[in-house]
Amino acid sequence: MIMEIKQKLIPISNKSLRPRTAMNPKFITCHETDNTDPGADAEAHAKLQYNGNSREASWHFTIDDREIWQSIPTNEIAYHAGDGAHGEGNTKSIGIEICVNSDGD
Repeated sequence: MIMEIKQKLIPISNKSLRPRTAMNPKFITCHETDNTDPGADAEAHAKLQYNGNSREASWHFTIDDREIWQSIPTNEIAYHAGDGAHGEGNTKSIGIEICVNSDGD
């Protein structure tokens, strides 16, 4: 199956989630959302970031079993690795959040 990548980019005015720092990615870091609430799909997480995620975390893509949503361009850093503004996880890695179904499947 081929999935279209949809975009809902974090506004450039939100510097705490999208600092617009250039990045030349070297690897990919995958996380899971750990959110099993009904409706917690890729689009919902993309909207969360677009509207200002209170966790002060950001990532490039959110993926579920139907869609892929991009929140930050892949040539910009995101704050997904927990290693700060200068850590290699954030400055050299594309962050992908994988949505979790409530049944763990």
